[in-house]
Amino acid sequence: MMLFDAHADILIDIYESLKKGIKDPFTKRHLKSYQQSGISHSIFVNWTDPDHKTSKDFYDCFDVAINYIKAKEDIFKICYQYEDITDAYQSKKLGVILGVEGLKYLKDASDLKR
Repeated sequence: MMLFDAHADILIDIYESLKKGIKDPFTKRHLKSYQQSGISHSIFVNWTDPDHKTSKDFYDCFDVAINYIKAKEDIFKICYQYEDITDAYQSKKLGVILGVEGLKYLKDASDLKR
């Protein structure tokens, strides 16, 4: 059975943790909880505080966090379309759907595919 977590501030957590020098933040802080809960897919959200952060922070968060996720291909599969969702489930990887909370800094949705 597929079980979706509809909102997790994981992208910003990965980004902020890596900036602080914390190595492998998802594996250390979140992976066990995801595995124990049976969650198969999650919407990883980038929330960039519009009162304290900039457009650069917004895009840096995506760049850093997505590079981290891609480097952990044994754990994650980024899902851009339905086939990716089923592939993630069949390969027992956590399906990651990219999300944005607040649209102030998003110029074009295609930016998320960079």
